[in-house]
Amino acid sequence: MSGETRTRWGTRAARLYDEAYAERYRAHDEAPAPGAAAARLGAWLQALCERFPAPIEALDLGCGTGRYFGALRNVRRLVGIDASHPMLEWARRPVGGAAMTPGGRGFLEHAANSARVGIVTRAARADVDALIRLSGLDVPFAVVVSGDDVLDAKPAVEGYRIALERLSRLRPVNPANVISLEDAGDGIRAAHFAKVRCIAVGDVPAHVAIEADAYVATLEGHTLASLDMLSRPGRERVQ
Repeated sequence: MSGETRTRWGTRAARLYDEAYAERYRAHDEAPAPGAAAARLGAWLQALCERFPAPIEALDLGCGTGRYFGALRNVRRLVGIDASHPMLEWARRPVGGAAMTPGGRGFLEHAANSARVGIVTRAARADVDALIRLSGLDVPFAVVVSGDDVLDAKPAVEGYRIALERLSRLRPVNPANVISLEDAGDGIRAAHFAKVRCIAVGDVPAHVAIEADAYVATLEGHTLASLDMLSRPGRERVQ
């Protein structure tokens, strides 16, 4: 929201809800147990969303740090508006600390133009959908395998096996041509059990990253082609 379009109240609110205030507000969002009023409102919002027969669009005016975004269900598009820029920056990050790897959005959206992109995670499907919605990703995921789909989470191979089977329904998939991105040892081991190439990404301890086929600190500046070259046998494994 620009200064030209703010009301007098909006300008005052933007000054009041500065970075320090927004950080304290988010800390309250992430408290182990929400207050009774917040819990009731979250439950009411969830039940309300689930009453609609088709996915809806949601607009949160004065969304703050996105305290109630996670309570929304059955939402295909979510827009949050707030007078405070610091509050909006926190709202872009799902409550609980999950955040997209730097460069992740651009990489995924570019990769989806030339390859089938999927998700294999131990998280529940509702949480996966919420994270995708909050991230604003515009990616047509070809397959999503969540914790709801498997009996054993990573490092078990089941999630990857299901993903490969679903992808193969459209056309055959050679696991050796699949590149997975993981940030923990369990995920790296699951990828290797599935015989797919794995690249460790982000703040991964060296003794864990060494188990992967390659390592990158960030996805900034990377493309599917660059990761393909990096993870091939005999190539430099760290960038």
